[in-house]
Amino acid sequence: MKKMLTENLGIKLTAVLLAILFWLIVVNVDNPSRTEQFRVPVTLKNADTVTDAGMVYEILDDTDSVTVTVRAPRSVVTDMEASDLTVTADFDNITPMNTIPLEVTANRYANRIDRMVISHYNLKVDLEEAKTREFPVSLEIQGTPAEGYTVGDISATPNLVTVTGPAGVVDRIQKLTARVSVENRKMTTRTSVDLKPEGADGAEIRDDRLTLSQKQVMTSVSFLQTKSVDLRLSTTGTCASGYHLADIESDPTTVTIAGAEAVLNEISTIQIPGEVLNIQNATEDVVKEIDISQYLPQNVKIPQGGNTSVKLTARIQQLEEQQFIVPTSAINLMNTPENTRANFGDLENIIIVLTGKPEDLQQVTGDDFSVSVDLAGLSEGTHRVYVTVVTPENISVSQDTWVDVTLESTLPPEVMEP
Repeated sequence: MKKMLTENLGIKLTAVLLAILFWLIVVNVDNPSRTEQFRVPVTLKNADTVTDAGMVYEILDDTDSVTVTVRAPRSVVTDMEASDLTVTADFDNITPMNTIPLEVTANRYANRIDRMVISHYNLKVDLEEAKTREFPVSLEIQGTPAEGYTVGDISATPNLVTVTGPAGVVDRIQKLTARVSVENRKMTTRTSVDLKPEGADGAEIRDDRLTLSQKQVMTSVSFLQTKSVDLRLSTTGTCASGYHLADIESDPTTVTIAGAEAVLNEISTIQIPGEVLNIQNATEDVVKEIDISQYLPQNVKIPQGGNTSVKLTARIQQLEEQQFIVPTSAINLMNTPENTRANFGDLENIIIVLTGKPEDLQQVTGDDFSVSVDLAGLSEGTHRVYVTVVTPENISVSQDTWVDVTLESTLPPEVMEP
């Protein structure tokens, strides 16, 4: 047996070497080595090392994705996928330069791969101190409710949400906004809404390092009916002498209110107390801007987004004077003494000055007022007497008028006393 193994040993060894060489030739011809590239995401390990230290990290320069170049037989690389490779960055190995070495391993064909080369060998990170703040949820209505309705009460659960992230980013957040659509709605609505961190300019702050204790909140929106009603205005006090209240007006003249149907049915106007417009001794317009909501009945409100400001104006005008010429023949002689007659001598007319609103004075004619003098107790001779003028309502006498009256006896001369 031994002789059989050792006999012609050289020839046998040569045959074996030739067989191996032939096999290698066949393999390299049928299954040659080739190079293939795979894009592999970096797997992070022990990232809590950073977060537990009160820091947050940001991956820089897209270094969390690596191109791996693999050289292996064609049959291997043809069958491989990116998932067959793992690239890891262990935060326990972070350097003072804030870089983490990358390691690549093959999950399959590890013993058949000739070489693996990665496009970069470090994960670059930026570290920043973490900060946590609590924000109230800011609810924002979008859309228009059904006609004749407005938003009533709106609430969010929870109404406080905690945000954690880089201090610089968290400090930029002004509010957490939940936008609720009420388009064409009139029934109470409950819906889950996303929260969006927003800055001072109202723009959303996007940063993957931000963590919210709640990404969504449950919102509830109720609706009220609306109604347009007039404003009823009044004033208090009296204008200065020579002036009058010409008009009271409001801008707007009507307001839209909201409430339950049964409540609105009982309301036709909104009364503004007279104390709001005090015109005591006023010589010019009195203007007051008010918040109408403070004068609304109980369980009534201004609709969501409605204007609560109302401008009230008391128009103050100066009274005008107008002269009227009255013939002395039209003056009524009152209580003329017995056996005497009165005359005004050569005086044919007197002037009466009346005061009132321009529109009232325009309507006054001589038939609208009476003029008289009282001659009671006067003796013969000439007397200066006061002229009494009775005027229409809202018209007054601007100044006193006096006139000279002469009383003469009507008895025959022979009857007259010596």
